[in-house]
Amino acid sequence: MGVRFINRIAPIDLSKLGRYLAKPPKCLEPLGLPMSGFLYQSTHDVPKEPFRINVAQTVQPPSPPQTEGFGLILDIDVFTTQAFQLSDEVLQDRLTKMRWLKDKAFFTLLKRSAVKGFGKETK
Repeated sequence: MGVRFINRIAPIDLSKLGRYLAKPPKCLEPLGLPMSGFLYQSTHDVPKEPFRINVAQTVQPPSPPQTEGFGLILDIDVFTTQAFQLSDEVLQDRLTKMRWLKDKAFFTLLKRSAVKGFGKETK
């Protein structure tokens, strides 16, 4: 069983990923090589719980009709690692924990200032 959420934050400027990500990728601009994309994937076991979290962070280039900025993709997948007896109580408990882990992962990946800026009009 799993809970997955794929977030797309757009438009963003690749040179300003540090405004969004708590730990942005390092680029090679000192060598005159700007970043044109990245992919970071990690897997995390949840101690004392039967869950694992897969996280993928990447960017998606603009595609027509959109021509401005890349989209920052945060793909968070929380899933069970052990079989369990299916009952309403167990299912509700697992889903509640998995959703909490998914949300916690999302807000850990992003800078607080970026989250505060979501939903605000940009000028």
